[in-house]
Amino acid sequence: VVSIDMISYQKQLNNSRRPTVCGILKSISRTTGTRLRHGCPKKHSASAACTVAMLLDVQVSGRAPDKDTPVLFFFGGFPDDHTCWDALAPRFQETHTLAVTCWPDYEIKDPSLGGGRLSKWLGYSHDSVLEMLKAAILATSPSQPVTLVAHDWGAAAAVWLAAKHPTLIKSLVLLDVGIMTPAKMSIKQVLVVLAYQWWLTLAFIVSQFLSTAIGDVLIGVFPWKLIGPTPYETKLPRRQREIHSWMCYPYYHTWSRILVPSGLPAIQFPPKLGIPVLYVFGQKKRIMFHTDDFLRNIESVRDGSRWRSLECGHWIQAEQPDALELEMRAFIKETSSNNMKQ
Repeated sequence: VVSIDMISYQKQLNNSRRPTVCGILKSISRTTGTRLRHGCPKKHSASAACTVAMLLDVQVSGRAPDKDTPVLFFFGGFPDDHTCWDALAPRFQETHTLAVTCWPDYEIKDPSLGGGRLSKWLGYSHDSVLEMLKAAILATSPSQPVTLVAHDWGAAAAVWLAAKHPTLIKSLVLLDVGIMTPAKMSIKQVLVVLAYQWWLTLAFIVSQFLSTAIGDVLIGVFPWKLIGPTPYETKLPRRQREIHSWMCYPYYHTWSRILVPSGLPAIQFPPKLGIPVLYVFGQKKRIMFHTDDFLRNIESVRDGSRWRSLECGHWIQAEQPDALELEMRAFIKETSSNNMKQ
């Protein structure tokens, strides 16, 4: 694993009209207070797995990045690290540049690097994560938009980013989390969402104000099989002992934004996106993480957007990688063809 020399990489693609990576990183550092780092190797080879080492740890592999090679950018959710994509991402390494990342601090395991705790006390707001994700995409693919493949909280962030910065993304692959219109949610959806999300928010607060160990116990004692949203999982990409209550900061920041007046506008899902969307969700769950109007919106556009349901639970990329690969390849082929016609 080596680091990409971000400055040299940008110079190689200096015909891009996008902001320079160096400028983006400096801007993010000023606005979010995050520590951004990059290494300076002499060259990059197609076979190397590379790390764009800003706060989002982006591992780049597959075909060597250039302006003519399409980029698949994978972004996971709670509580996953890069390994949640191990069964899916390598299938595209012969045809794409692959970039894989996760939410800030989810990847840290070495205690000397802050393993087992957050590098920021209350974690990262959604706005900060969106800025980090934007910088990571521009650093990885400064000359062309990417296909963003996102799961769980990563899918939520992908929708917000696409609405905010549509030129960064040419198409979206959303896995198991779509758009939930509050007024269209069933009573069952509302009760299940409130139960598990408030519990995880409480676990995070306890972990940061009292004890991580007690917060971890709270996660462990929640009756996931009885009232949790995903009680039928057959494959969990991450081992239970690697999941900690401090990782629950996306829930904390969601509900603090909703419940505590802060002067900040609420982060809302757009009703429609102006780019092609493939939405794939698992059928074996207590509730769906979308409402029916989202599926109808996907059906109403003629840009290659589609939705599919598979016989699996929440972690589609781990449970049904074969079927998901086929859906993604068909979607990428059709949307690429449509772009060429335009």
